[in-house]
Amino acid sequence: MSQAAAVQGVPVAGETKVDKVRTTNDDSMIVDPPRGLYVVLGVMGAANEGDIASQTARDAIAEFVA
Repeated sequence: MSQAAAVQGVPVAGETKVDKVRTTNDDSMIVDPPRGLYVVLGVMGAANEGDIASQTARDAIAEFVA
């Protein structure tokens, strides 16, 4: 997942990807310049269902600020 935008002329970007060890991407992010909201959600270690945990947290934050 990658996102990019410009905030008051300052470029912002974010990217998550599958690493060399895991087969799934456990990271999520929010890049929402109009709200000034930038969130990185990651799971430490190889937590079970880490991808679901970070996506659930991301979706809850996005819904809360909507």
